Amino acid sequence: MRIRDVSHGDLEKIVLLWRQFAREHFEQDRRLKYKPDCLNKRYILFENKLKSKDTIFILVENKDSVDGYLLAHIEDISSMCVYNMDKICNIESFYVQKNSRSKGCGRELMNELFSRLKPKRVKYVFIKTLAKNMEIGKYLSKQGFTPIHKVYAKRLK
Repeated sequence: MRIRDVSHGDLEKIVLLWRQFAREHFEQDRRLKYKPDCLNKRYILFENKLKSKDTIFILVENKDSVDGYLLAHIEDISSMCVYNMDKICNIESFYVQKNSRSKGCGRELMNELFSRLKPKRVKYVFIKTLAKNMEIGKYLSKQGFTPIHKVYAKRLK
């Protein structure tokens, strides 16, 4: 198992992993069906994230297969003067293939993220998950995350 930065040549594999991620979300909540053209848009979004200096975009691979990825963004919120924190990290996308779970892939991705955040003086890491996704909730608790608030959604007609 090896953790490394995502390169431009990895983007097609990452988009395919994201599609699996989206399908799992759809299985948990039928409102989350993705649009037919979203894979191309997701590729462009990931490509743009590679260019950002405030992005950490890493993957875990075994031999020739990419088993998971983590995309996070560091944000300076010191000007908000609301919370007692200057820099935060938002995990925008995090996925490990089903057949690679419980093998340390997610833990290694998270540990790599945490080690990269320390020298940047980031004190808090946030991640949003589906309320129905109990598996990720248990995993995040093991990683030291605690729930801080709930997000509610209403579809407007």
